[in-house]
Amino acid sequence: MSLWVFAVTGAIGALIADMIKDGYLEMPKLEDDKFYPGFLGGLLIGACVGYFVDQTLLSAFAWGYIGKQGLDFIIRKAFPTREK
Repeated sequence: MSLWVFAVTGAIGALIADMIKDGYLEMPKLEDDKFYPGFLGGLLIGACVGYFVDQTLLSAFAWGYIGKQGLDFIIRKAFPTREK
């Protein structure tokens, strides 16, 4: 099976995760000279993870689904914000 199928499956997993988590898809935007990728960022992460996992459709979908949330968790642990 083509590796692109796994990338697309991972992207679909990430898209579904964004829709379930937020209830909507956040559109990309440019604000104050900063680009916010919105749901496209999750799609990219999901596609990359789906491409590199162990090459089964279920794994590609599952890792695409949890890929962005896992990355968010790691970033929050590495760079904690100060509460006021």
